[in-house]
Amino acid sequence: MDDCTETEFTRLHSAHRRISWPSTLENVSITLPKAFLPLLVHNDAPSLEVAGMVETYRESLQSKEHEAHKRILALQRELDVVKKEQQQLAKKSLACDIILSIFRRLPNDIIYEILTYCPSYSPSTQNQHVPTILSHVSKAFRETIHGMSAKWRDLRVRASQDQELDSRLQDQLGHFDRLSGPFPLKFTLGQRTLQENWVYHPRLKTLAIESAPCSNPSMERLLQLAINQGLAEGSPQRNIQSLVIHAPQRSLMGGARYTTGLVTCLLDHLPSLHHLWLGSDFGYLREMLSIPADANPWSRLTRLFMAHRITADNDLYLATLLALLPQLEVASFTIVERLVHPDLIAPAPAPIVHGCLKELGITFFAHEVDVLAAFRSCFFPALTSLWLEFQNSRALFKTPSTVGLSASSIFPVLKSLSICDCSWGANTYDNVALSNLFTLPTICDLNVYFLHSFKHVLGFLSLMRKPTSTTAGPNTANSHSPLFPNISYLNLHVFETSETCQWGPDTYYSDGPIHNPKQDKKPSMVASLCHAFAAVKAARTQTQIKVEYMVWPDADDLQPTERANKDNSQGFLQNIDSVTILDHTNFRPITPSTLSSKMITFYDIALRKPVEKFCCAVNPWKTRYALNFKGVPYSTTWVPLTDVAKVRSALKVPPCRKFADGTDFLTLPIIQDHSTDSFVGDSFDIAVYLQEKYPNSGAGDLFPPQNLDFGDRSNLHMDVPLTQARQGPFPEYAKFNMDVDAAFTPHIQLMFETFPFDPAYEEINRAEFVRRGNATSWEDFALIGKPRGERKESFKNSLSGLAQLYLKDRSGPFVLGTRASYADLIVGGWLMMMSRALPESEWNELREWHSGVFGQLHDALHVYTEVK
Repeated sequence: MDDCTETEFTRLHSAHRRISWPSTLENVSITLPKAFLPLLVHNDAPSLEVAGMVETYRESLQSKEHEAHKRILALQRELDVVKKEQQQLAKKSLACDIILSIFRRLPNDIIYEILTYCPSYSPSTQNQHVPTILSHVSKAFRETIHGMSAKWRDLRVRASQDQELDSRLQDQLGHFDRLSGPFPLKFTLGQRTLQENWVYHPRLKTLAIESAPCSNPSMERLLQLAINQGLAEGSPQRNIQSLVIHAPQRSLMGGARYTTGLVTCLLDHLPSLHHLWLGSDFGYLREMLSIPADANPWSRLTRLFMAHRITADNDLYLATLLALLPQLEVASFTIVERLVHPDLIAPAPAPIVHGCLKELGITFFAHEVDVLAAFRSCFFPALTSLWLEFQNSRALFKTPSTVGLSASSIFPVLKSLSICDCSWGANTYDNVALSNLFTLPTICDLNVYFLHSFKHVLGFLSLMRKPTSTTAGPNTANSHSPLFPNISYLNLHVFETSETCQWGPDTYYSDGPIHNPKQDKKPSMVASLCHAFAAVKAARTQTQIKVEYMVWPDADDLQPTERANKDNSQGFLQNIDSVTILDHTNFRPITPSTLSSKMITFYDIALRKPVEKFCCAVNPWKTRYALNFKGVPYSTTWVPLTDVAKVRSALKVPPCRKFADGTDFLTLPIIQDHSTDSFVGDSFDIAVYLQEKYPNSGAGDLFPPQNLDFGDRSNLHMDVPLTQARQGPFPEYAKFNMDVDAAFTPHIQLMFETFPFDPAYEEINRAEFVRRGNATSWEDFALIGKPRGERKESFKNSLSGLAQLYLKDRSGPFVLGTRASYADLIVGGWLMMMSRALPESEWNELREWHSGVFGQLHDALHVYTEVK
């Protein structure tokens, strides 16, 4: 059959669409004899003559296909030969580079100087031992690095089930043992490397464990090894002096929780242990209170870092905890709302005078902080260094201390004070005297970290420039005394910015505003800082001011106005006695917090204050969950409900939904990814963007394959426009998003009366809801008595199909059991709104519906609820 009789046979042909082609052949364009095409349209058997023609044609095709396959194999063999040749050439070239390299002929003293400053482990991977790599450069490098014992005292071993690899790691252990000389060894072990050969070593002094998510097998394994082998006198296990249990990675079940009993039992079998770092959460922390004083293994600790948050809810205060740790010299704790909120302060515990503690770090995880309230009943006669970090704290001091505390009696010899991430505003000046901590005459060394905005630098400098307020009282400073009256060293750690000053420098000091007749815009932050620092320097002639100034690496990509603002930093730097310019790779503040130079700005709806506590808009919460799940750095910009449409329009983010009348529905969330200068303005699109841009970040894949069908609700009528299931990636999730919205939306009227509107805009917001709902007044939305009961029953029934989806796999609270996905975050957004907007009794009812699946899901997602 000649080729000239053939014609194109493509996907557009009706016969082509009738055939289920393999996916590998679906889009392949071919030609076929014209006489064959009608035979593909129907299922009738061809005549004997036609069948013979097709058979002959097929045999010729199979022969050609076989020849093509043989050519492919030949080409593959040829490609393998060329690849091998290319590798040989590359290795030869590298050998020439090595011969010509000047590093192989450096003098030993130069090599020693280089190795002195090299880190033990690569900052990027944290598991490549740099001295080992450099020892292969040359004999001189090897001899020099082998003689530097301090470089061989830290061995990090990753998990392995390969016996051959374990054997090599054993050789590596012996290698480090020989080269570390007199230095004690530190092992960092993965969970599956907790084997006897690893932890039983006579020179092991520090053991670090990388804990597994969701459970504590590493702790239990170590405990079992300690019990089995650590009882014998002279056992190597008894030499461990420091134990570090790293915080687990973000996990699907909220992270590992170690019971106090488990850790206490471990302490019992590690008699030399004095330093303990617990980077994970505890369960049953109150167990510590029941341990008899004469049998308390915690009492011998001299250093303790504990990530668990201290709260009155578990009957454990800072004072009661320190009473159990009488020998503690260095410690770090996290304290939550109830112990420092002026309106929630619990009864004071028994007083304690802790004479050993010298260094103390406190992280405040609260919205309103009365600093001294955290130290009630505590007295530290030996404490010389104090670190205070503020997370989710909007104001440094909200109201006067309600407990009549005196900083001078709590910290009589405090010399060094470090403050991190504090919101220093212009109004802080009027309230700062409420805590006399900042007027202690003993403080001579002050370190302040500014991680978010230059405006806080200006706020702080205003306090350093002006005297305290004239508030009188037994716990306030003299009205003419400046803050930190006797500091000799002021160390500031500042992040560069190009933002403009919103208030003008005259807000912060009395030297008058900067006036530029050629420029009507407000001055840049750095320009204001130039003047502010000069004023502070003049007022603090006895203080040496040093600055670590962190410069972002993408400065060349700025707009002209931003470039001009950043250039003004030169004037700022000239007013400082000593300044160190750092880039983002070597700026390392002494703080548990970390920042990235490429952040995401997340626009969320501001409701009642504090906004972090009452924010409950559904779709922004879907985005917050996704951001926290992915672990990408971001900050939240709060937008009042009345300004949402204006902000979205100003950002030029097109609407993704419309009202029934065709008008645009301008809403949030929106994210701006500064690494790509991209705006995304729909919660589902944001999740897709995060998955595509950061596929391996945080807890992993947001969209694992799964069946999410629990009923089609696309035909339901909604007054509020829903996100439609559009064509694109992850269509199963897109449909699930629409179906979940359709299940919850008809019942939002249950939340109207208790919705946490901002009181300043409540009437305006209610009027807008009335307009959207085609109602005559807000009272039309009221649900009372029988209608409310019927609506709740309807709500419960509408969630039954969704609940059944969660009940299919009871191994965990998520649709996939123990693995969270964006499907769970979609439902979680609605549950977060219900938890904050429904009456408390009705929310508790909803938690128990359908075997409690929704309450369990809400609790399991708590690990992703941080409001940044």
